[in-house]
Formats: sequence, structure tokens, C-alpha cells
Amino acid sequence: MVRARLSGLLAPPGAMASQNDTFLRGRARYGEACWAHGGDGGDGRLALMEGEMDRYRSVLWGSLVALLMSFSCSRSPLAAMHRLFDGGAARAAEAGTTELEAALQRADRFFISQYRHARWNPNEPRRANANCGPTSLAMALCAYGLRPDVQEAPDQAALIRRVRRAMTGAVQEGVWTYPVEIAAGARMFGLHAEFVHGLGAIREAMRAPGRLVVLNLNPTPAYVDQLASRYDGGHFALLTAIDGDRATLCDPLAAGPMVVTLAQLGQALTTPLGHHADGRVIPPFNGGVLVWP
Repeated sequence: MVRARLSGLLAPPGAMASQNDTFLRGRARYGEACWAHGGDGGDGRLALMEGEMDRYRSVLWGSLVALLMSFSCSRSPLAAMHRLFDGGAARAAEAGTTELEAALQRADRFFISQYRHARWNPNEPRRANANCGPTSLAMALCAYGLRPDVQEAPDQAALIRRVRRAMTGAVQEGVWTYPVEIAAGARMFGLHAEFVHGLGAIREAMRAPGRLVVLNLNPTPAYVDQLASRYDGGHFALLTAIDGDRATLCDPLAAGPMVVTLAQLGQALTTPLGHHADGRVIPPFNGGVLVWP
């Protein structure tokens, strides 16, 4: 499902450049405003994000539809979803494994590290980056069979940059990304996307087969000891399954797919995301972006 507006398709190059400038200015305003409205437990942030999305959605479709038209993605994301997710519990029971073990095996097919890793990202040139958001969305795309053509993204490092450009309009790998950009990028690649807040709402959303959540959280102290690279601050990770009181998580800073308890997940979701330069606390986002084909 890739939506495009005819006005965007027919827009002259000058108009598209102007729209792109407008969108980038909007991103800057969003980055400044998002946390200023963060003290209301989530509703204000959600309203702000949805407002920003409504305001700039037409800009996104108008200025970047040409990029979308060049993608050569799988034509059957629903079929890929069914292969990966449907009947997971039944297949796990037949194989004598738990659903979490089955989810870990599935995640092996699409896990990506944001840093260089011999298996998960061998061609990553940078020692440090802020690519946790693009990497998490890239894993979701691969899970659904929506990875761009190999000529566009021949390896994991190129795929991350492709996704970042789609999300933000540029490849600035030291710049933070935001949930609103995750949602915009997911929609541009043909996925549905909506914001979900609170562990209870996330658990309920994950009951439907084929749902994934790109979580905005802080791994420290909740599960930082399970990561290959320690980090304390705002971060993204892909939630792939919940079974009982445990969950499978594809964290771009880990050495591979891993299992965390729901207590750990809840703590990570509700831990502040860091501090502003003036010392003000950046409140937790306590949620993420739910995606599905």
C-alpha cells in the first residue's frame, strides 16, 4: 500500500524544493516543541505529533513521492507478514518451542545493528551515530518484505541511510530522530503507522498478528546490561513479540535479538530520555509507533 497524491506527482521541481524546505523547517520546530509539551503524561505529545503529521503530510507526499516511485520493494508484504507472524503459537507448539523462542528465530532474519558488527552490519563505516530510529524502522521493513531493491540498498549500512533519508530528507547520522519521523517514514514505505502510549496499550496492540512497535525508550538502567554497547538516553528499539511476562526486542545496540521482561520494558518506557542543555529533564515518551502492512 503506497499512497501518492496527484498534486505531488505533478508538482514542478521548484515547488517540490520549496515544499521540502517547509518540511525541514517544520521538523526543526517539532524538535523544539515536542518535549515542551511532554509534561502531560502523553496526551499532549500525541496531539502535537498528530497535528504535526496532519500539517506536513501533504508536504511529505508532494516532495518525496518521486523517491517512493524509485523503490523496488516486495509486491506482497501481506504474504511476507503471514509467513513470519501468522500461526506463530501453533507452529511453535508443533516444533516444541515457546512463542518467544520462535520469535527470536524469526528476528534472526531481519536484525540489524546500528554499529559495525561482523554479522548484523559488517560494512558500517562510522564508529558512532544516532541511527537507532532508522535502524529500527529498517528492521521492520525487512520483517515485512519491504526492503528496497538491492541496487538501492546493497547492505545493512546502505539500507539504514536509505531509511533515514526517507524519514528526514537528509543523511545526517549524528542527528536524533523522532517518533513522528518514524511514523512518516513507515507510511512512505507503504506501512500503516499510529502512535501507541503505555505498556498496557502496547500489549493490547500486539495481540493482532503481524504488528510491530518501534519503541522510544531509555535502556538504562532497565536492560542496559544486555546490550553490546551501553547507552543512557533517548533510544529506539523494535518490539517483535510479547508472550506472558516477557517480550522479544530487536535493539540496534544489542548483539542480536533478545528477550526482556515486561517489568524491564515498562521501566525503559518510563525512564526520562536525558537532559536538555540547560539541565531540564527530557520526559519519557512512554510508547512508540505501531506499524503493520
